[in-house]
Amino acid sequence: MTTLPGQRFWPSLAIIFVLWVVVYVPGLLQPSLFDDADSAHAEAAREMLTLHDWVTLHENGIRYLEKAPLPYWAIAASFRLFGIRESSARLAQGLSVLALLVVLFQIGRKFLSPEAGFWAAVVNVTSFGPYLFTRILIPDLMVGLWLALGLYFFLLGWQEQQPSRLACWGLAATVALNVLTKSLIGLVFPCAIIFVFLFLVVAASMVRVSAASAAPSALSAAGNRRSP
Repeated sequence: MTTLPGQRFWPSLAIIFVLWVVVYVPGLLQPSLFDDADSAHAEAAREMLTLHDWVTLHENGIRYLEKAPLPYWAIAASFRLFGIRESSARLAQGLSVLALLVVLFQIGRKFLSPEAGFWAAVVNVTSFGPYLFTRILIPDLMVGLWLALGLYFFLLGWQEQQPSRLACWGLAATVALNVLTKSLIGLVFPCAIIFVFLFLVVAASMVRVSAASAAPSALSAAGNRRSP
């Protein structure tokens, strides 16, 4: 019997991991950081270590209050563990991509099919867009990770007769992490997605109810037309 790609959990996950290593790991080492956003964000994370201040961001000794702190915490932690170098600055982004692939893999397996989860992760890891977002030190892929994980917890609670604490607290935690990553965008985006989903579900339900109530009337009218 032929086994389709994605049906076996660990081999599928291993394939996704190898693809991530091939595509993303070489990009951790080169090129050098750009002079604009890259160097500014890396410098803010470095000064977290030198100033021993993990609350207020600084850039060249000046307070830098424009951004949410979580990406800088991740870069600073990487600097502390692996030294201050380009690969350390990009490591958090690379691991965010890997975590996103695992989340997409699990979403597909849980709510659609094993094959859907496998191919969702494969398409993402081989897509040009996500790779481009790792070329600059910006938190967008980390935002995508928290969005995907939050929607996983939302769908998990949606399918349960009574949403579990895991689903509720998981959704709340991912929204909080997203706020720490991208400020209010981390709150607005998941709420907007869930609102649109619920609106479409209610609208589809109303259409089905209207169609079901109109069907007997239509059949009756058709019968009256046929009768002499």
